[in-house]
Amino acid sequence: MKISTLKTIGVASVATVMFVGVAHAQQELSEKQKATVQRIENALESLILVESQDDDSLSGQMESNLTPRPGPFNTLVSGIDGISTPADVILPGCEPLPQFNFIGVDDQGLSDSQFFKMNLTVPMGNPEYKGSLGSRHNKFDLEGLDSSNHPGVSCLWASSGDNDGGNPLCKTGCLYRVDKTNADLTLVGDICTKQKDLVEVDALAFRLNQNLGWEELWGWAQAEGLFRITAPQVTPNLCGTQKNAVRAKMRCKYQVDEPTNEPNHNKFSDLVVEDMTWAEDEGVFYVAIDQTIFTINPKNCKGNFVCVNQTEIEALEYLQEHELVVVGFHNPDVSIPDTSIAALEPSSEGSFPGMCQFLPSDFPSEADVEGLAYP
Repeated sequence: MKISTLKTIGVASVATVMFVGVAHAQQELSEKQKATVQRIENALESLILVESQDDDSLSGQMESNLTPRPGPFNTLVSGIDGISTPADVILPGCEPLPQFNFIGVDDQGLSDSQFFKMNLTVPMGNPEYKGSLGSRHNKFDLEGLDSSNHPGVSCLWASSGDNDGGNPLCKTGCLYRVDKTNADLTLVGDICTKQKDLVEVDALAFRLNQNLGWEELWGWAQAEGLFRITAPQVTPNLCGTQKNAVRAKMRCKYQVDEPTNEPNHNKFSDLVVEDMTWAEDEGVFYVAIDQTIFTINPKNCKGNFVCVNQTEIEALEYLQEHELVVVGFHNPDVSIPDTSIAALEPSSEGSFPGMCQFLPSDFPSEADVEGLAYP
């Protein structure tokens, strides 16, 4: 059975981003696609929980009568531990900007990054509907992007991959705060665990910590796994970098690697998680791995296959109020011409492995969407 679907994001009184299409029964995968999915499933099965299992901050949704605090990712913080007493002073560049509903980052070349914005309060024909935000950041290789979601204040944060050469103070795996008015970057520091520098961080997503009452920043470090940052507190000489670094705690880490004697055969730890986004109502992260979408439960590090696509997926943003996962492609998807952004309805995906059934958007095409945020 075919079900016609129409979803709009933004202000109802004007033309907004529209996702429209037909949800089909899922197609069977090719043998090559099945092998890809199986290999990723095997890799995710090798993840183990390395953080204390008595941490109950992942136990469920926050009680409805509790108001989340802005937290250290939105405000200046007092207290020597960096997380004890969030102040009321909003960090620069984090003031609400309701006219910009979507902010993204586009990869222009191997490592040049350009932010863009989409104003959903004006009609699509208006020049203000979509445009570049700030100047291009050459050789910064910005890959991860997400915004905090506290009412009244929303900071935008970004991370770099392994081709970062634009900032002499931080080459790879760097954490930046992004000014939403002009896309200026403020370097916070290297992202490190207690033991080592996380070299490539291509995925970021905020998630509410029930105990602290504010959002923590989660991410994926290539060849390492899932981590979280409780506060962007800078520690000198952390993990032997001789530079300022931000402390990350590993949550899910590869336990074993894939034994292989085949030349040019990637290991489990070489799989690249391109982006991730938190679905509060489902209690999972949606993650993009090459051409596939999986979910990962941070409570037990278990992964589940959602669907596979024909084009590499590099950006994800979950819109809970609309029940959509907005996706950005490495290049315009072959099945959805003239756009590099589409949407997935998780509830429409079948219970067996199949092709992703995207709803195309009327968003103009970008060359290579690396990250999306919906402040």
